[in-house]
This record gives sequence, structure tokens and C-alpha cells, in this order.
Amino acid sequence: MAEGSEVPSPPPAAAGYVRLVPVGWEVEGRRYASLRVERPLVARAVYRAAPAVPGPLGNGTAVEVKVAAEEVVWPQQPAAEVRRLYYVAVREPGYVEGGPGYYPAGSVVRIGVKMPEAPPGCRYVFAGSVGLNATGSEAEVVVARPISASPRLVMQCRVSLATRYGSVADAPEWVNVGDVIEPRVEPEAVWSPFPLL
Repeated sequence: MAEGSEVPSPPPAAAGYVRLVPVGWEVEGRRYASLRVERPLVARAVYRAAPAVPGPLGNGTAVEVKVAAEEVVWPQQPAAEVRRLYYVAVREPGYVEGGPGYYPAGSVVRIGVKMPEAPPGCRYVFAGSVGLNATGSEAEVVVARPISASPRLVMQCRVSLATRYGSVADAPEWVNVGDVIEPRVEPEAVWSPFPLL
């Protein structure tokens, strides 16, 4: 460059998830915001390292970037720790222990169901979950993707059948609301009134 000319600022750059913002130049250990050529010199670009993609990316995925050093002097490469996070949420009456939110990939979250109050003589039972492969009302899940789940509950009512002509067979104690049952009576001899059978 010609003597007296102004050295332009270093160009912006990026390295993976780190954005490099130009700060100025380093010459013989000293920092300069701008340079004018007055003699032969060796200048190295100085950058401020900042996360390029902080926070949510969409679709229930987020990235957390922690930059090891705030400044980078060329040709030094920026060092950063990158963690991928996934959004975990469960519709009521389900819940995520710790609340819905972003959890690091590979972490374990506890998901459960708070059973609602049923009418007298009835109860709710867990019948699986939509969006999650859970066999019980409580589960520990490894976060490997975004999770949006909702528990499926079935209301059951207690059934009590009696007859004075024998015993009732094929009648379950608890029945899903809306199901049809077909109980049968196994007759026994009843003398009522004696001597009639």
C-alpha cells in the first residue's frame, strides 16, 4: 500500500456458530481501531467473537453457544462450546417436572400425569400418550428431539351386579365409559317361597 494510505477495517467473518465482528488491527502487540501506512508493518486482524445463532432456531430446537475467548487475533480460530436444546412440553393434565421449556440434548426429563377428579364411583386411568412412547403415567425420557405430548385418559366406572337367582359371571368390576358388557347369570336352586323351586 502507498505511504499515507488508510488501511480498511478487517472484513466480517464467521466460523461455525461463531460470528467474528471486526475490532481493528494489532501491530507489534498494540491495538489500533484504524491504521495509516507510514512505514512497513505487519498487522493482524482483531475480532470480537459472538454467537452467530443464539437461542431458538424454530421447530422446537435451540442452540446455546458459549464463546471461550471474547477476542480473536488472526489466524487464531475461535473456540466455542455449542449445545443443542430441544423444547419439551406436555398438555394438561400432564406435566414436565421443572416445567415446559428448552432442555439440553441427552438430558433426562421426568414426565407425568396428574389425574383429574372423577365423578363418584368412577376413576380416570392412563391409556397411553400421543407424541410420546410412554407405558405408564410417569416416565423418564431422554431428550433427543423436540417433545410435544398429551396424555390419553379413559374414564372407568365401577359396576356392581347382583341377583337372587345365582351368581353373576363375566362382569368386570371397572368398565370404560361407553363400553358394552355382557354379564351372565349362573343359576342356583332357590326355594322361595317353600316348597316352590
